[in-house]
Amino acid sequence: MYAHGFATLYLAECYGMAPEVPVRRALETAVELIHKSQNQEGGWRYTPTPVDADISVTICQVMALRGAYNVNIGGQASQDVIARALGYVRRCANSDGSFSYTSQGGFNGGGAESVPRTAAGAMCLIGAGKVDAGDALLGPALAFLRRHVETHLAARGDHYWYGQYYASQAMFHSPDPADWERYWDKAWRTISARQNAEGLWPSDEGGGPAYATAMALIILQIPNGYLPIFQR
Repeated sequence: MYAHGFATLYLAECYGMAPEVPVRRALETAVELIHKSQNQEGGWRYTPTPVDADISVTICQVMALRGAYNVNIGGQASQDVIARALGYVRRCANSDGSFSYTSQGGFNGGGAESVPRTAAGAMCLIGAGKVDAGDALLGPALAFLRRHVETHLAARGDHYWYGQYYASQAMFHSPDPADWERYWDKAWRTISARQNAEGLWPSDEGGGPAYATAMALIILQIPNGYLPIFQR
């Protein structure tokens, strides 16, 4: 379902920019699978069996559904599914503004270690239409990211690119423009400096340089607004 979420988002962006019938059919089928795979808590896990859930897989499905909804695929059914997903995300929230991996807790290291989960949680809220800094969870999540995102940006290791992928989006969509300005001033310099002589970005996590390079380029293009899902 992790791969399915990203693939569905890709189809949604393609269909939005070039609405071909075969792409629409594939997108409709992909969205239907996401609907059917949501578990009782409102989240998703790695297989299309609606048994358990975690915030990492859940954010992929929320963004996929949002991308599809933006091009008129999914309709009210997707809105209902996203509303249930929002309930799950809220149950993953911690008192310090961070988010747990699951609603039962787990993988709850503090500080920069929590940036990937917290950025994912923030983007779930934003993807569901919660963009007010006064929101009981979005406000604290953004405050948590302000405190720790630069430490995570300067680090290396597990979940680095995943964390920056969502952190960059959360900072870009923050209702406070200063969040993006502060983040971007350091992010583009840090990420650009990690490109090697071959034009690739190395990775200490799974996926190798192909994955790291794709993530780096997605992050670096955000200000250009090439992809609709990343536009404000």
